[in-house]
Amino acid sequence: MAGTTVEIDTKEVFSLSNMLSGMELSSEDRSELLSELGVEAESQTQERFDTKVAPDGIKWNGIAEATRAYYAKRHPGARPPLVVSGSLRDTIESQKKGSWEVLVGATKEYAAVHQYGFKKRNIPARPFLGVSLDDEADLAAITRDFIIRRTR
Repeated sequence: MAGTTVEIDTKEVFSLSNMLSGMELSSEDRSELLSELGVEAESQTQERFDTKVAPDGIKWNGIAEATRAYYAKRHPGARPPLVVSGSLRDTIESQKKGSWEVLVGATKEYAAVHQYGFKKRNIPARPFLGVSLDDEADLAAITRDFIIRRTR
């Protein structure tokens, strides 16, 4: 996946994955679970463009006054940071990697600039990729529900 991705290793999800390992799931079952987790992670990531809050709970920096003036001329009714056109948000996608991994990232070339910032251009980091504690709980719930469905 071109653009930017962030790797997450969470204890609860790891614990659940150990349970899954002992279930002798087919590749179709694993693919189904990873797809469900990927879709949820995509949604969580896209939601950050509305809340303007990074996965660690820190609110994004606002738009600099010079940038605001630029957008006022070029894009009347300028929108919040990272959503002038919505094209970055629209490239959030997930991909299955291997038999037990899913990647979530943005495919725009400039995604890393916004994820990590760009000091030379005075662009602050506005992290949108990653997993918050609430996100982790939601992903764990999806995994638990999947396990329950498979053990009935």
